[in-house]
Parts: sequence; C-alpha cells; structure tokens
Amino acid sequence: MDVVGNVALSLSLIVALAILVLSIASQASKNKSLFQMAAYAVYANAVLMTTSIAGLAYAFLSNNYAYKYVSEYSNKTLPALYKVTAVYAGQAGSLLLWAWLLSIFLAVVVWRGKNRYEELLPGITSVTTVIILFFVFVMVVGPSLSGLEVSPFQKLAQVPSDGNGLNPLLQNYGMIFHPPTLYIGYVGFAIPFAFGLAALMAGQFDDKKWQNSARYWSLFSWVFLSIGIILGAQWAYMELGWGGYWAWDPVENASLIPWFTATAFLHSLMIQRQKKMLKIWNLSLVTLTFLLCVFGTYITRSGVLESVHGFPPSVLGNYFLILMCSVIAGVIFLIVKNFKQLISKPIESLISREGSFMLGNILFTLLSIIILWLTMSSKIKALMGDTTAGMVKPAFFTIITSPIFLLIFLLAGICPFISFKRITNKNVKSFIYPFALALFVGAVLLALVWTPISQRPWALAGFMIMAFMLGTVLVEFFRGTKANKNIISLIWKNKRRYGGYIIHTGIVLLTIGVIASSTWPVTKEANLSKQESYEIGNYVIRYEDIKFDKTEHQETASAQVSLWRKAAKGDAVFLKLLEPAKNVYLSSTGGENQPSSEVDLYFDLKEDFYIILNGFESDGARASFKLYVNPMIIWIWIGSIILCLGTLIVMWPDSKKVMAGDGEILAESELKNIKICPKCKTPLKEKDKFCAGCGGVAEKLKNGCPKCGAKYNQGDKFCGSCGSKLLTKT
Repeated sequence: MDVVGNVALSLSLIVALAILVLSIASQASKNKSLFQMAAYAVYANAVLMTTSIAGLAYAFLSNNYAYKYVSEYSNKTLPALYKVTAVYAGQAGSLLLWAWLLSIFLAVVVWRGKNRYEELLPGITSVTTVIILFFVFVMVVGPSLSGLEVSPFQKLAQVPSDGNGLNPLLQNYGMIFHPPTLYIGYVGFAIPFAFGLAALMAGQFDDKKWQNSARYWSLFSWVFLSIGIILGAQWAYMELGWGGYWAWDPVENASLIPWFTATAFLHSLMIQRQKKMLKIWNLSLVTLTFLLCVFGTYITRSGVLESVHGFPPSVLGNYFLILMCSVIAGVIFLIVKNFKQLISKPIESLISREGSFMLGNILFTLLSIIILWLTMSSKIKALMGDTTAGMVKPAFFTIITSPIFLLIFLLAGICPFISFKRITNKNVKSFIYPFALALFVGAVLLALVWTPISQRPWALAGFMIMAFMLGTVLVEFFRGTKANKNIISLIWKNKRRYGGYIIHTGIVLLTIGVIASSTWPVTKEANLSKQESYEIGNYVIRYEDIKFDKTEHQETASAQVSLWRKAAKGDAVFLKLLEPAKNVYLSSTGGENQPSSEVDLYFDLKEDFYIILNGFESDGARASFKLYVNPMIIWIWIGSIILCLGTLIVMWPDSKKVMAGDGEILAESELKNIKICPKCKTPLKEKDKFCAGCGGVAEKLKNGCPKCGAKYNQGDKFCGSCGSKLLTKT
C-alpha cells in the first residue's frame, strides 16, 4: 500500500498538469466537452491524492522505517492513534495534507457546480490546480531539483530497527484535531480566492453566484480556522506548562492574521452582494487571506522564525515566497486588465451601515498588518544588518493591539442599529439600552473592585464595550421575540441575522475571558515538604506524596497535591486531588531522551487553579511547584463553542431563494402582501402607487417586512426579525 501511495503521488503530478491544460483550453475555446474531460481528471486526482496519504498512513501503522519520514516521527511503542496523526507531524506530511485537502475541495466544487456556476468552473479549476501543482511539484520534483527532503516517501539507505518516535508534546488528544482543522481552514480559503479570480476572468464579478459560493466556502474555512486556533490555544495551555494559552508566538500569529482578514472579507462581501460596493477591496481581501494562509504555512515550515511550533530552517521557504510573489503579480495583472468590472458605487456616508462595515474592515486589516510587522520585524532587521534585534515581547503585542480590538468591538455593537445610506434619529434611540448596560457594568466593576479595576483602564473599557456589544444583541433578540415568541423559530427563520448575533455573543464571552485572565492572574512558586501546606489566593494546597513509575520506554514522576478552598468560617473545603507529573520518554535508538510535563488543574466558572511540577528530590521528600490562579479561563472555551454554533446556523441552507427588498435573500415561502419601491427599495403604504422619493412604480412583496424582508404572521404589529413596526394591517 505504501508503494502504491508513492506511485499515486507521482501520477498526480501528471494528472494535475492535464487538468490545467484542459481547463485553460476549455475556458479559451468555450468547449464544454474539454472541461468534462478536465472534471473526470479532477475526480481521478482526488482519488490519487487520497491513495497517497492513505499509503503514508499505512507505512506508519506497519512500522515501515525504510521511509525516512516514518523513522523520524514514529517508533514501535507509539500508539496506533498517534501513528496516524504522525502523518502530518512533519514538513513532508503537512505538504501532502495541503495537496490532498485541496484536491478533495476542488472535486466537491466541480461536482456541485454543474447547475450552479458552470461557466466559472474552468477558471476555478485552473486557479486551484496551479496551487495543487505547486505542492505536488515540491514533493515529487523538489528533492531531485534542490535537495529538499520533503518527499514523504523518501527511502533510507540503511533501515533502522526502530524510529525516533513522536515528540511527547504532540502525543496529546488536542493534536489529533488541531493541525487538521487549522489546515482545513488554510486550504479552504483557496476556494473563495479561486471563485473571485474565475468570476473576474469570466466578466461576472457582479454575479451573485460566485459571491454566494465564496461566502459559503469562506464561512466553512473561517469556522475551521477558528476551531484550529482555539484548539491550539487549549493545547498550549495544557501541554506547554507555562500557565497561558497565547504567547504571540510567530506560528500562533500566522494562524490569527488570516482569521482577521477573512472576517473582514465576510463582512464586506455582504455589502457587495447588497449594494455593489467594495469590489476591488473584496478581491484584494480574499487574495490577501489566501496569501496569509500560504504565509502561515511558510512561517511554520521554513523555520525562518524561532517558534515552539515550528520546524528547523529549510530552503522550502524560498518556494513559498515564489508562490506568493507569483500570486500577487497575477492578481495585479487581472485587476488592471478587468478594471472596468471592478468600479463600485461610492459609499454615500461614513455614518451608515456600509460606512461602519468599511471602517471595521480597515481596522481588521490594520490589525493584521501590525501583527505581521511585529512578528517579522526581527527577521526584517536582520536582513538589514541588525543581527542583535530579538523577537518582540508578548506584552508589546498586547499593548499595541488592544485599542484596535476595542474599536472593532465597539463597531460590532454599533453596526446592527445603523441603516444603509445614512443614520437616522430612530437609529440613535436604539443605542439607549446597550449604552445604559455598559454604564451599569462599569459602575458595578468600579464599586466592587475599585483598586484593581481603576489601575487598569483598558480592562474597564473592555468590559464596558463587551457589555455594550452584548446589549446590542439582547435588544435585537428582544425586538424579534415581540412578534415571534418562540426564540428557536425566530433564529431558524432568520439564520443569517440571528446566527450572526450568536457569533457576536460567543466573541463577547471569549473576550471577557481573555481580558480577565490576562489582567488579574496570580502566580506563585512553592517549595514544599511532604504534608506541608501553602496558601495562594482563596486556595490551600498540601503536598501529599509523589509516585515514581518506570516502563521500558518511559519514566514518570507524579506528585499528589490536595487542593482546598478557604471557607468563610475558617474551615477549608476539599476540591480535588491534583496530580501534576514529569515524564521522560526514553529513546530506543540511542538518541536523546525527551522530557515533558503534565499539568493538572481545577476549574469552575470563576477561575482555574493550575499547577505544574517544577522539580523534586530523588526520594520525593521535597518538591517544587508553579501555581497559577487564572480568572474566567473557561469563558474562552464556552465563547468559542458558541461562536462555532452561530457559524453553523449561519451556514445552514435555506429553502429555495428569491431576491427581495434591499437585496436580502428570502425563502420563496416567506413573502406576503407589502409594497416596496423596486428602484430605491423604500417601503410604501398599501394605497401608494408611486414612490414619493424617486417616482418608481410600487410593487408588492408577499410575506415580507418592508425593512428587512423577513416573514411575519397575520395580525403581527412588529417584524419578528428587525422589530420594525409593520405598515399594513393583515
């Protein structure tokens, strides 16, 4: 099977070349039969890539150390589950994972596209195949061309009896899911990028077909990138043993930067779909997002920057730079060639929904640029001759980015209440309740924790803005439930609107956890004898004992520490027996032994108690511990789950769609008898025949709110979606 996988990888290079030639020829000649051949080749290539990655997995499971990659990342004692995850533990396997995922995604796009966006398929296939070719070329031709050791099927001259084994830090359940979800997010953004270029080449950049498909694939990739980032943070929290979850490490930043630009693209694409604005901006954003995903892979795989997540230095980074420069040159050429297509309607007022979306986009992009610059600054300075420049400290990242984050969150609270074109007095009145909630939260914090909160104005501002943002969501849900008492039905009938609010709620909870845990952590070190106690905050720990265990391949020292919480009457309440440990994985090949730490923690909704075993005497009489009390960490994970749930709701497909109102897409079954101007989309009264604003002839909408187009029931006085008062009696 492993031999078959190697052959399949080589064949995929030939098949991908055939796909590229056929799709370009089909686009140039408008010959559908040529593309049909290309489509069959796309499916064949997906099968070949699947065979290749399955062959590599088989080599790991069968302990075939004739392959260099297998011998580097596995050994006989490694559990079968981690042998499978070792497939993407190194450079070669990660490149194969990229190419495999993209070939599967392309096959799905081609299969779904026949009756949806058939005229765009040759362009989409051409762009995506070029990317696939890059990765396959590097793996197949790279080793012989430049000595790159990136082929997963490279053979060893002498077969070892056992392998080196997998890094202990990667032997964690979080690592089963973190890299694949992150890579699905990275790779997935190649698809909306391909849709954008294909629409531009086909002269259909205004067509909603590509916009709808790009939106879906962007949401799909965005939610997986989000999951990957969160799982990575949780892995760092549990495995790296430093008490934190985000260190502004280069590889961490490389996954966060495209998340910001992707978020900006998802918001600005809504404006293009509804108002035909921001065309060049959106093409630039989707290109930038894809490039940053490639850049993330470049940062990790090239070893250009030091990172706890990265790989040793490699000339592989030069190939990624060539790819990124080629993409930039190609996109600039297409923009210049098709510039007339990209001329957009101007934004009439910055104090409008589209204006606030644009400002949010600028802030997201600025945030990405700042983090990118700070991440790469040491490398840039080194290239300019300053070899003494070190990596930027994590605290500096936080100081620089915090004000921008707060402005973005403030805009997220403002946007739902602002109309398109310009703000109205009614919009201003909508801010009363969220603003009051923000003031109330600020007053409560100042009253309860005056000293710590007064010394941290950014934290106070953050909590107040989160309250304002949450207040916006609550007001919108309250308005909706005035007409539709069933909140589940309300959400399900307005998935995009209320799914978005659920996403915002998740971000609020996540951000509250980040602010609290980074502002008020408590850190102590304790060197204890057996049965000795130590107090930290409201907790008391007692070092009970230590257990030693040794197997053929591993030595473990596991401390037993009882955790108690102080009670009001002076007694302490027992909470948990904590067992932080130190492991040493013994090399079976004569190499270096690999140490690792296992943290333990107790958590509730208020805070985490987190303990690390620093060291111990040989007889276990004394041991030293690092102790952390991290406030509200669990809200980061709860907020992340809610964010992902909201994204799934937004992505869930509706029934058959038609366009109505101000460009909202509505289910055909959700239309009622209300008039609206077809030209300027102004809602009209039932007796009106012409629009008083522009003179357009009034036409009827069925079952739709004149403001947002959402369904309402007979007898309703208010719209269940936006809360607007209905203009007609039914």
